[in-house]
Amino acid sequence: MQWWNTLHQGATISLTRAPTMATTMLEAMFVMMLSFWMYSIAASLARVRAILLEREKRSSWVQEIARG
Repeated sequence: MQWWNTLHQGATISLTRAPTMATTMLEAMFVMMLSFWMYSIAASLARVRAILLEREKRSSWVQEIARG
């Protein structure tokens, strides 16, 4: 399905057709997509950890972590 009749590039990846993108570019795109998801998950987990540690800063288990 084409929405625009202008200079916009058509779909290069489709579920029903083979990709029209060069293989090296397609591989790089998938590597970057995976990297982005991994970074997003890691950043979210780090933020949740920081929130939990700050919320529970007076509890004994956090004091043990702080002592090392």
